[in-house]
Amino acid sequence: MKEKFKIVEIVPALGWGGAQIFCIQLCNELATYPGYEVTLVSLYHHNKNHLPLSLLNEKVKFISLGKKHGPDPKIFSKITNLLEELHPNVVHTHLHAGHYNLFAALRLKDKSIKKVHTFHNLAKMESPHWLMRKVNNYFFKKNSKPRMF
Repeated sequence: MKEKFKIVEIVPALGWGGAQIFCIQLCNELATYPGYEVTLVSLYHHNKNHLPLSLLNEKVKFISLGKKHGPDPKIFSKITNLLEELHPNVVHTHLHAGHYNLFAALRLKDKSIKKVHTFHNLAKMESPHWLMRKVNNYFFKKNSKPRMF
């Protein structure tokens, strides 16, 4: 039997924004491909003010990591542990979830996992914090390469 192709999509939360709707639509489309296993991860708890989970294809697995508002150092190990448990082929981050995934990417034992981040805005506008804006600009200018999968 052929091994599953595992994709993990990570978003801060499933609020009512365009990036979140895009992420749900992307997960739903990927779940229709034979052999693809798709997991959508929300850093924050899912609540009644977020997009309804009924919008997700039943083949998409949803995981909430329960990040606390403000600084929450535990989120870094939660992401790392989850990715080591799921052992995905691709990790695709959205919005500021990419910043939290950076630590996990450095700590993961399996370096073959492909990492993709989608900027849903100008790189300099993607994060309100000045340091994260610098990180975004660095990745956008130095490491940004259009890729076809």
